[in-house]
Amino acid sequence: MRVPVEEVMTETQIRDVDDRPILRAAIEVKADVLLTGDKDLNQNIEDVRMKDDNFSATCPVTVPRAFIAFFEGEDYESTILNSIMIGGDCDTVAAMAGSISYAYYKKIPEHLLKHCFFCMDEKIKNLCQSFYDKYL
Repeated sequence: MRVPVEEVMTETQIRDVDDRPILRAAIEVKADVLLTGDKDLNQNIEDVRMKDDNFSATCPVTVPRAFIAFFEGEDYESTILNSIMIGGDCDTVAAMAGSISYAYYKKIPEHLLKHCFFCMDEKIKNLCQSFYDKYL
């Protein structure tokens, strides 16, 4: 059951986010999770798996899919695999779901990190290492 954002925000707050679709989508998903306690958002991977040509990269489509991929995952890697299985704009979904998963599990499998670093050029590797050293 989708919880309309109007039920959890004032009119002024709604006007502030109406022109920012990613913020509105995130607030709607958060409202669903917090107010209904329904962590699966009434859907699973099979429910949202892309089965036709109706590709959509919009926030109201991709943000809930990222949460579904995370909620059905058992760890970081399964969350990413779930994101890919959903189809559609799976790189966007995987980026969001991976971020959520890392924040929760605090770990990315070593073999995935090694493969990613193998594929990067030196400039990007150095940038990633600098970020890691400073923030993680």
